Amino acid sequence: MDQNIAQYRINLRSKKWWWPFFAYCADVAMQNAWLVYRQSESHKWMPMDQLEFRRAVCRTYFARYTVTKLDAARPLGQPKRLKHRVLEEIRFDGLNHVIAAGGTQRRCGWCSKKVTHVCTKCDIGLHIRCFADFHKKQ
Repeated sequence: MDQNIAQYRINLRSKKWWWPFFAYCADVAMQNAWLVYRQSESHKWMPMDQLEFRRAVCRTYFARYTVTKLDAARPLGQPKRLKHRVLEEIRFDGLNHVIAAGGTQRRCGWCSKKVTHVCTKCDIGLHIRCFADFHKKQ
């Protein structure tokens, strides 16, 4: 086992004390899986040496767990402008729009600069000077 592990050892430098233990466990698991594969029926019709077996296992995991652009959290293309994220019926109704201090920085829905105030009904960041313009129909 040690001879086979030494042949294709995971060899990455790290300052973490636990890395050699983790790498050794991964190497032993791969070695044992290869030995089980050699005793199976699959080995008779598709023989693989240890390196080919390791590559096949890696390809399988990459194919299964690789994140594609469609899986990523960001939407494709440009996001909607802040002015269009609120329904016009809500934005221009003139009822209960109050500006309040928000806890985090956002982009202003009117001028796109950083701001900490927010319209409580629309949930859009706005400067005090931009508040009236944002809620006025043009």
